[in-house]
Amino acid sequence: MNEQDFGKGAVVTPTITNMPTVGRSGVPVDWSVGFSIRELVTKNQGGSSSCGGQAVAYKGEADTGVPKSAKFPYSQVYVNGGGSGEQALTKIVVTEGLCDETIMPSYEQGNPPSEGFMENTSGITSLVLANARVDQSIPEYVDLSFDGIAEAIRDHNGCIVGFYGVNNGTMLSADPKSPIGTPNTSMWAHWVLFGKYGIRNGKRVLGFKNSWGNVGENGWQYMTEDWLPYFFSAWTFVKGSGYKFYQNMWFGCNNQDVFALQARLGIKPTGWFGPMTLANVISYQKAHKIPATGFVWPLTRGSLNT
Repeated sequence: MNEQDFGKGAVVTPTITNMPTVGRSGVPVDWSVGFSIRELVTKNQGGSSSCGGQAVAYKGEADTGVPKSAKFPYSQVYVNGGGSGEQALTKIVVTEGLCDETIMPSYEQGNPPSEGFMENTSGITSLVLANARVDQSIPEYVDLSFDGIAEAIRDHNGCIVGFYGVNNGTMLSADPKSPIGTPNTSMWAHWVLFGKYGIRNGKRVLGFKNSWGNVGENGWQYMTEDWLPYFFSAWTFVKGSGYKFYQNMWFGCNNQDVFALQARLGIKPTGWFGPMTLANVISYQKAHKIPATGFVWPLTRGSLNT
């Protein structure tokens, strides 16, 4: 197989206003010792452009130990011509979750899928949706640096990164070479899950699990810091129950706590506390026997935090 035989499929979109950001832990990573998340079942996106769904599914497997369906998120968010962007992918993770691969397979009769197969939503049944809801999470941006990504790998079971690449004859190897020149639209874009860091051939590297089948070393490939200018986004996600609310919120607020609140309530996260958020807060308060004021004050925050 040649590089051009593999689909890519990252759609570069503006960053999401008010999406929470993972803070640097203050505990530096030990590059000399290195780190790796659990081993993952190698995925092959075939001729599809479903790399976004594949990367998100890898992250779900890293969190749970259970292989997740790449078709479930991708079929709901692909764009015309193929590919997916972070805004749509994160919305699926927040509002619907990730279902098991055995519930909604991402392979076409056992073979790497076509784009048409991956775009087909007919398999999303009530059983699939119920299975996915178990794995709803809140997405958070990661500091777009080598150390920031490494910390997210260590502390959050991996980090999804979008990068620009070119077919330079090395992209199927364990040590692909970075492009040359300024990132531009003539380069393709790709989503992957980074899950390793350490020293390789005397240089700091980040390891990612690709979705191009058994490329590199069992699907793992390694990037040096030469690649950093070609990274355009880095994000991870944490279980919805893990986010803690310490600030009061009310109608008109616009911040990352509101984004996380909306994610917890299962509505589209925007960061702005508008009429839909107000209605859902009141419904939550009534369901939890809290005075239905619409204000997210200590009683409501305490309930959300438990």
